Amino acid sequence: MQRKIFIDPGHGDQGGDFGAIASDGTREADVTLDIAKKLKNLLTGKKFQVYMSRERETNDLPIYNDNLGDLPYRVDRANKLKADLFVSIHCNAAVSEAAGTEIFYCSGSKEGQKLAKAILNEVLYLQKIKVEKNGELWDFPNRGIKTGRYYVITKTSMPAVLIETLFLTNPFDLKLLKTKKFRQFYAMAIANGIGKYFSKEMFDLTIEVKDQGIKNMLSQVQQKLGDLTPLMKVISETMYATVQKNFMTEGGRLPSGKWQDLAKPTKDQRAKIGKWPGKILQVNRNLLGSITPSYTSTTAVVGSSMPFGTGYAAIHQFGGKAGKGKKVTIPARPYLALNDEDIEDIKDDVRKFLQK
Repeated sequence: MQRKIFIDPGHGDQGGDFGAIASDGTREADVTLDIAKKLKNLLTGKKFQVYMSRERETNDLPIYNDNLGDLPYRVDRANKLKADLFVSIHCNAAVSEAAGTEIFYCSGSKEGQKLAKAILNEVLYLQKIKVEKNGELWDFPNRGIKTGRYYVITKTSMPAVLIETLFLTNPFDLKLLKTKKFRQFYAMAIANGIGKYFSKEMFDLTIEVKDQGIKNMLSQVQQKLGDLTPLMKVISETMYATVQKNFMTEGGRLPSGKWQDLAKPTKDQRAKIGKWPGKILQVNRNLLGSITPSYTSTTAVVGSSMPFGTGYAAIHQFGGKAGKGKKVTIPARPYLALNDEDIEDIKDDVRKFLQK
């Protein structure tokens, strides 16, 4: 099932609205368009149909005589398309001391709040990786999620958010906003957040536990308590921790054995760009960052929510042919897997829950 995503790069209408403009001339409309295009590239595929309110510096959308510019047209278009989500991307502006990222949703919209949380969590998660793992100086403030009365999030008929990436008026924020690396980072965070918003239905791959002993124990708990939601949450977290270990050990803890090493040409190529040595499947941490636990009253799931629609998660799990003409053979490197010890850990979760 394809979901329709409507991306709105803020400003840039034919009336000459370029949004906030930094002291060096950097324009909000240009930054938001670049992030939006990167986001579109990440999302476009079998899982998503992506639409944009504009795809160039300015557009030909009609300007309404209500001091709202082309906002009504943007909203009307998204509503007529019956989009599943509306994501408006902006840059902030205020006094030079103000800094950081924040996301707005319409008051009373539980789904808008859920989407805002999912995206912000991904921004903060990827930021943590950049700061702690890669040594990047990207420690910008988290301004949280907030309700707002912006036209594009109050007049849309689907869950909608307005993202204020960073401040063009803050020297540190501006420096980040001007880099391609940061724009790609933010697009990736939004894409992953959208994938996690849709949760289980958008997972490319999941772990399924078929151990009969666990099923019997779960049946006992259900007979006693009825609602398994708290237990499913614990089990999903245990499985999530297991997958993290699989990445850290490069599959060495699994029955299938340690992952096959990278081919020499791949190592040489990465060495040239300063990305070798490094753990397999973790150079950019995109796949690892997509691993997500999810649960309901009857299920606990851990899977990859990569929203790219390219089969990237699956081909590394199972192996196969990739590249132009399918000429490159990718060996199977299973990361969504459990060993016997992991199964026992899940049984322990159930036992502890029964004791409570």
